[in-house]
Amino acid sequence: MKKIVFSIVIGILLSCGEEQSSITDKTISDELAKHKAQDSLETTTKEFIEAYVAAINTPDWKANITEYLEPDSDNFLKQHTAFRASFPNYKSTIKHLIVDGDEAIVWLNNTATYTSTYTFEDIDIQEVFNGIEAKNQNITWHETWFFNVVEGRFGGKWDFLKDNYAVLDGLK
Repeated sequence: MKKIVFSIVIGILLSCGEEQSSITDKTISDELAKHKAQDSLETTTKEFIEAYVAAINTPDWKANITEYLEPDSDNFLKQHTAFRASFPNYKSTIKHLIVDGDEAIVWLNNTATYTSTYTFEDIDIQEVFNGIEAKNQNITWHETWFFNVVEGRFGGKWDFLKDNYAVLDGLK
């Protein structure tokens, strides 16, 4: 009788362990699926900014970047067109990139030659070098962007910091 009771108790304990193991396996599986989804989103966000920077560095930058911009980006395109007229050889290089889901912070190193005086006037976009005479000065500066990516385009979150001191120092 002791052997039968012992066998029944062991059977009950093992079945409880299997149930717990099944719950643990599901929890681990769910967590792994969440991690894979997060990793995939972060890879997509990283690839987005790398592709955007590559596109903006091309001679045909205007045609190449529109797929990355929100539909109502006309003001940005006007401003950047004026900027590129003043800095036709502009190149941006990613120095650091941190991604968290669909949000990113990128630190860029920019180089350009100031070939024609920049005179774009806009209330929302202020450039420190606006109106300073161009004398073919070679300039290097850093920018930091914070943004999110929504459906393969820049989203509604955007912040920007430019090393204006380096720009002004380069313009002397």
